[in-house]
Amino acid sequence: MIGRMDLQGVGAVGGAGVAAAGVIGAVLVGRWNLKAVNKTADAGMAQADASYRAALDAVQTQGENERLQWKRTVQRETYATFLNSLMTLTEHATELMRVDILDWAGFQQQATTHRPLEAEVRHKLLLVKLEGPEAVAAAAQRLHDRARERSDTMAENFRWHHAHRLIETKRASHSDQFRRVQQLLPEARARYSSLNTAEPDDPVMSVLSELRSLLAGMELPVYHLPALCQESPYESLGITRQNLDEQIEEFLTAAREAINPAMPSVGT
Repeated sequence: MIGRMDLQGVGAVGGAGVAAAGVIGAVLVGRWNLKAVNKTADAGMAQADASYRAALDAVQTQGENERLQWKRTVQRETYATFLNSLMTLTEHATELMRVDILDWAGFQQQATTHRPLEAEVRHKLLLVKLEGPEAVAAAAQRLHDRARERSDTMAENFRWHHAHRLIETKRASHSDQFRRVQQLLPEARARYSSLNTAEPDDPVMSVLSELRSLLAGMELPVYHLPALCQESPYESLGITRQNLDEQIEEFLTAAREAINPAMPSVGT
């Protein structure tokens, strides 16, 4: 009996051991399966995160490219309207060449219509400076200055020729005064640039005083005296034309570089 019971006990213990081993094995297999599932889940989450970040980067890149494209479109329109208004200004100044040299009223009318065009160019220049970049703004300012210089020279050229043509109209009717004016003008022109610093007792002041009296005696407006005392600005017309053309090219170069920079866009 004892021997049988011992065998039964051993068998029971052995069965319990097998059962325990089965449980342990099941637990280990479960853990391995769980680790595999976790690894798969982690890999899936990593892939999903990578996909999300790639999509987010693509959206951000597209948004930045669209913003840059919009900015360049605004810049292009701003530059174009500035250049168009400036060319209108210079073309209007050139129309002085078509005004009769003795038509002072026509010159004043042209000057009156010219001022709003100058204001328009100044307004467009401010918009260019607002949009930038600095290189384009600086080139636009220089172009504006050259255009203004050109317009001023055109006006000075008209005033100079108008004043001298008026003097010529008095050659026959006021011959003595005409000859005296011709004698005094070379000295007045030689010293005209220093009039602002001339002393009251400077000889040139007496020359100017006599010229004013002569003009009044010839029934000519005294306000033409400054034009008579200046050298002819005719040669400056070619210089200002060349300066303007060169500055236009400089502005166009700066504008092209701003609109189409020599570098890849964001994200490419």
